[in-house]
Amino acid sequence: MSFLGRLPMLLNPTTLHSFLRTTPPTKLTVLDTTWHLPTAGRPPALSEYLAGPRIPTARFFDLDVHCDHATTLPHMLPSAGDFAATCRHLGIYKDSLVVLYDNSHPVGVRASCRVWWTLRAFGFPKEQIAVLNGGLAGWIKEGLDVESTRLTEADVQAHATQSADPNVFGTRFFEPELQTDLIRTMDQVAQRIAQGAATIVDARPPGRFAGRDPEPRPGIESGHMPGAFNVPSSSVLDADGKFKSTGELRALFAPALKDLCADESAKKDLIASCGSGVTAAVLAFALEYAGLAKDVSVYDGSWSEWAAKGGEIVKDA
Repeated sequence: MSFLGRLPMLLNPTTLHSFLRTTPPTKLTVLDTTWHLPTAGRPPALSEYLAGPRIPTARFFDLDVHCDHATTLPHMLPSAGDFAATCRHLGIYKDSLVVLYDNSHPVGVRASCRVWWTLRAFGFPKEQIAVLNGGLAGWIKEGLDVESTRLTEADVQAHATQSADPNVFGTRFFEPELQTDLIRTMDQVAQRIAQGAATIVDARPPGRFAGRDPEPRPGIESGHMPGAFNVPSSSVLDADGKFKSTGELRALFAPALKDLCADESAKKDLIASCGSGVTAAVLAFALEYAGLAKDVSVYDGSWSEWAAKGGEIVKDA
């Protein structure tokens, strides 16, 4: 099976399985992007990846490593230069086809959508990126092959060194360039709220959005931004952790999108937010997959920044 240099946004496990059998590993890059909230009670995601099970040939993308370490905010976008190094070490080249999956809970596509958005935010062609529908759990449920041999961090480093060899892959290196239209800062969000020019969809659970339940990060007050709509990231998925149909997604987002103006000159800025910019990307992915919007921007700092830096907090009665 060949996609002739293009991938669908959402890939099912059996299709990826066939693709792995017919596509050279230097052309197809599969990434395990698993990431856990601090309160998840799970072992470190890298430890889980090393122990297996893994999808064959998969490498590990660590959200807490491949990020901006100059800020106290969690897993913010890195610099273009740092992300270029990440891509070389992971075997992501300008002509690569990249398939992302994760084993996060309870949203099994949480981190893979964040990495999908990250690649796009640095200018990687969206037609060369796919998210595996249902994540690792969906792959295993189909009875497909997995790797269970325990890896070491030395194994990971050896693969990275080989992939970044300029003598072999230099002409294929991807040079990231930040796409600012896909990223929103706190100042931009606050300005658009003040102007009445923002439609904000917030992916956090209802209790945190309403201000009833605590945030998982200490010192962060719960609640939401003025005028924001709550679309929990789990609500875009079915009971098996797969994305709902496009019709179901359109109905789900309808209340939030009803005031988006058809007149492009007066159209509100559609912004996805969450706790720290991860599940916001799930909403951005779902909106594009359902054909409701293209190039949805994500507030990278999200609630972790907004609440910590004095943004206006609304609590529901």
